[in-house]
Amino acid sequence: MVRRSTIKWVREGKAIGRESGFIVTWDVNSSDRAMAHRLQRFVYGDTARSNGREYRYPGFVEKTGVRYLGQSVIFVRPNLLGELVDFLSKSRIEHEVTAAAVGQSRGWTISGICPKRVVSVRDATWSFSGFCPKSLVVRCLRSLPCLLRSEDFGHMSEHPQRFFRIPRVARSVLTAVVDRSGRGGTRKVKAAFEEVAARYEEHGLRVSWPVSAEIVSMAIMGATKSSDSSHTLFVSVRAVESGLLDGLIAHEMGHMLRTESGHASHNAEVFRALSREVRIPRAAEGAFSAAFNHIQDIYADDYAFLVFSTDGDDRAYEFFSQWIEGNASMRGRNRWKNVSLAATNGFALGNLLRHGRLSKDDPLWERAHAFDREAGFEAVAALANFYAKLPEDPSPEAFVTQVNTLATVMTRAASS
Repeated sequence: MVRRSTIKWVREGKAIGRESGFIVTWDVNSSDRAMAHRLQRFVYGDTARSNGREYRYPGFVEKTGVRYLGQSVIFVRPNLLGELVDFLSKSRIEHEVTAAAVGQSRGWTISGICPKRVVSVRDATWSFSGFCPKSLVVRCLRSLPCLLRSEDFGHMSEHPQRFFRIPRVARSVLTAVVDRSGRGGTRKVKAAFEEVAARYEEHGLRVSWPVSAEIVSMAIMGATKSSDSSHTLFVSVRAVESGLLDGLIAHEMGHMLRTESGHASHNAEVFRALSREVRIPRAAEGAFSAAFNHIQDIYADDYAFLVFSTDGDDRAYEFFSQWIEGNASMRGRNRWKNVSLAATNGFALGNLLRHGRLSKDDPLWERAHAFDREAGFEAVAALANFYAKLPEDPSPEAFVTQVNTLATVMTRAASS
């Protein structure tokens, strides 16, 4: 295999100027020669000779929108990220994706529309400055269809001598959808993701890190794994085949948003503080872990309920009522298992109550209380109240206090 000098790729990238996208880096086991060769061929291309003729197979790095930055590190524009991540994921090559902008800023001068009042367009931030009234700025911008689309226009000041700034419009990036179950559904997941992302954007909310999705066989509906710069969305086959796919994605996007914002409920440093300051019996670890996950679910659902608040049906009520009905048949002799189920009931009731979907005389209350009575304790009222009244944006210290409160409620129930 013959490769071009990599310094040529570096120089070609520098000549392009500044642009936004993603930096992708990977690590392949060099002892796996077959995998290493496959990766080299995909990224850098290959040259083969047959019957005296030479055949050139261009690599991914030679595509427009890709920049070579160094060994095992390249920059890609958003529209190409999915192809690269899909190859690395299917090849089981460990990799990381980081949102970034590379290159130096380039500028353009617009003349002829605003004599002696030049508008400078800086590609780094889509910001616009100069001494032009708003109407003239808009006319200038619309004369540059290659730089901006009409939906990129934001709010601008009417003041004739002020810095004008128009925010860049960006969409949540779904880099790939991989079906690991063999049951299909990738297009359905992609369509649902894009629909939910659009709903979030209507409320000014957007997942910034790239997201890859995997359809898998799992007991729960779905889950999200987040690293420092990307999310992996796991969607169960059951979710794909149900009518709850968009609701699941809305919920998981809520987790992603909380993680990216560093919310106390999704913050690694806060988790370390919890491990030091919250004490629970060893036998309670499984029950408490599930109850703590429900705290995170509450904060994720604060966003999910927001984007689905205009839906005509009330799928949330039906979904959580099924939880409470199902828990009744799962009650057993293990005290902590029953407390865990009671916490799930409290979460379901508290979540509905928090978002105005549950009245005080709803029959779900009696079903949850009946579970407690048969289990020999009374905890659901306190648990529902706990989840319903979690503060919207607690400090790390306040959050640790809240978690200690949950541990106390559960311990008392188990000891009663």
